This record gives sequence, C-alpha cells and structure tokens, in this order.
Amino acid sequence: MNGLILTGAILASCLVVSDATIIFAAPAAAAVATVAVGPALASLAILKAAAIKGLIVGSFLAGGRGKRSTTDLETLLLSASQKDSTDCAKKLVCEVNGLSPAVLQSEEAMIARLFNANSLDLSKATVEFDLAAQIGKRVGKEQCSIIYERCPHDRQKLVQIFRSPNLVQ
Repeated sequence: MNGLILTGAILASCLVVSDATIIFAAPAAAAVATVAVGPALASLAILKAAAIKGLIVGSFLAGGRGKRSTTDLETLLLSASQKDSTDCAKKLVCEVNGLSPAVLQSEEAMIARLFNANSLDLSKATVEFDLAAQIGKRVGKEQCSIIYERCPHDRQKLVQIFRSPNLVQ
C-alpha cells in the first residue's frame, strides 16, 4: 500500500506543470516524439493528478491527517478549472456523475468520488467541478454535452485520454 501511495505521489508531482504533453513511441522507429496537446487537455492531466492525489488524501484522512492535503487538492483542482478553457475536464466530471455507479470503470469512479454531487459549497475552489457533478447526477449525462459543448470529445475519448499513461504535463 505504501508503494502505491509513493507511486501516486510521484505521478502527481510530475503532473504539476503548465502545459500538457503526450509522449509516445513512434511505431516505425525506436524514437520518442512529443506532441503538445494544449490547455484543453492540460486540464485532464491536472484532473488525473487530482484523482491520484484524492486517493492519497483519502487514505490520509482515514488515518486522521489531511487538512493541508485537502487544501493542496483544492489548489490542484482550481488549476485544472483555470486551464479547462474548452470545458473537457468539467464535461468528463459531469458525464461520469450522470452514469450509474455500477457501470463506471475504475478511472470514472475515481473521478466521481472527487466531487460532491449532493451539495454545492460556493466558497470552495472546486465549485465548478462540484456543479458539473451535480448537473450530471441530477439532470443526466445528455445535458452535459449541451452545457459543455465547447469540448470536442465524447466521454469515451476523454476517458481514453485520461487513462493514457503517456498523458504527462
């Protein structure tokens, strides 16, 4: 378990930079290429870091620690919100909360647990994501596509990007 927490912490610390980059191996050659994906997907990379950090914070809260960790998580999510110019991260949060918990994949369940879909605290840095979670839960995932129409990707594509081990910031 400590190894998982350490790995999560290392991954989260690697994801706290301003622009996102996807690194992939070229199929025809052994070279590695870097492709900038811009601020639209930078927010997904930060959301991924927040989800990992959320798992770590959850384990610390269970052990009686966590005020500073919770603040750090909110700061990370505020950064994701600020970089989410196309609303892709908010769309993903909205859509996963619009699904039945029984059909969520592990990454989607991790995202859904980050946000409170039952109440809205306007003073929290996570308010935009909490609102997206409420929209998904209360109105349904179809409404998410209408509200967050600036995002050109569907949920499956966003989850695929989120899941990618090569999504690095």
